[in-house]
Amino acid sequence: MQKQIDEARQARDNEKTENEIADKEARLAYLMRDTSGGNAMEIASLQKEIDEAKQGYTDSLVDQ
Repeated sequence: MQKQIDEARQARDNEKTENEIADKEARLAYLMRDTSGGNAMEIASLQKEIDEAKQGYTDSLVDQ
């Protein structure tokens, strides 16, 4: 019973993480449409956040 509860919680956490990454990717795509270069710092920061989030998520899946 506890194993099922843990798996359900993990699935919920995975879905939340995937949604957060997707939201960041959508924001990045939106910012990259602006060709003026005014968002360059935010774009770079967001790219780094996405890379780190994906790496952390991948690591958490491997650790399961």
